[in-house]
Amino acid sequence: MSLATARRGSVPLVLALCVGGVLLNGIGGGIGNNDEIIHAMFLREMQATGNPWELTFQGAPVFQRPAWPFIGYAALSSLVPGELGIRLGPTICAAGTLAAVYAVGRLLWPAQRTLSVLSVLLLLGLRTFLRDTRVLLSDSPMLLGLTIALWGVLAIGKRRHAALVVGLGLGLAVASKSYAAALPGLPIVLWAVWRARQERLPLRSIAGAGAAF
Repeated sequence: MSLATARRGSVPLVLALCVGGVLLNGIGGGIGNNDEIIHAMFLREMQATGNPWELTFQGAPVFQRPAWPFIGYAALSSLVPGELGIRLGPTICAAGTLAAVYAVGRLLWPAQRTLSVLSVLLLLGLRTFLRDTRVLLSDSPMLLGLTIALWGVLAIGKRRHAALVVGLGLGLAVASKSYAAALPGLPIVLWAVWRARQERLPLRSIAGAGAAF
């Protein structure tokens, strides 16, 4: 293996270590959002009742919020104690979003790995990203789903099953944040249709996206 090849291969590893260090730093701080108190009650009641599939608040079922993000959060918090375990789920989704941004950059600038790295560092340096994606909310998995869908749109015509990835990403976003994710999701759907037409692909090629969505 040449030195240049070794250096190129070490870039993602060094970037991943930097991302992990920044995301985990201060994860167990104070309350970042008032909704965190309510969401922490969700997790406590899930563990107290032994029913991880139903969202309840003070014993009453909750239907205003999708349950699946909190099911995952509760599973992680049962394995990792303290504030770290409670916020580990959103933080993992934030790391996934940064990985998806890197993948988007590799599609946009295949010959310029540096631009992909800078894209990740730019997002990682935003105070709002660090503040809102590491708290006990469902915004982090929604953002992950939308970014995955964005990658899928750009990959149409370049990667097999790219349209299916679009649908899975949008499905993840909607399952995390309900109708709040539908608004940014609609332009992604229209863009996927336009990309399919641009690549001269039959519209049935993106049927998998609709099915997954």
